[in-house]
Amino acid sequence: MTDWTIELGAKGTDLSGRALGRALRQQIVTSDCRVHLDFEGVECASESFLDELFGVLVLRKGKSWFREHVKVSSLPPTIRADIAQVVSQRLRASDLKAAESTPPPSVHELA
Repeated sequence: MTDWTIELGAKGTDLSGRALGRALRQQIVTSDCRVHLDFEGVECASESFLDELFGVLVLRKGKSWFREHVKVSSLPPTIRADIAQVVSQRLRASDLKAAESTPPPSVHELA
């Protein structure tokens, strides 16, 4: 698998919006490469951008896939913390949704 670097700083110092996050996520998912997201020069990123890129990506593809296919570098500490938060929120919401859609066990299953 070859590596492909996306220099996010070339897109601006302030990354925002679901549209940009979605476009990057789609590029990553459809690529046959291991993607390196380089945050050099990025000063801030909106929660909506990070959620659409990282939250949705980890939710749909899984943590293991993400670790194998995506490398992230030059992350400012605040953005790193925000990524951890949006991924955690996405996974927690998914777990709650799954629990709500699971019917309660029948009396026979409990016995």
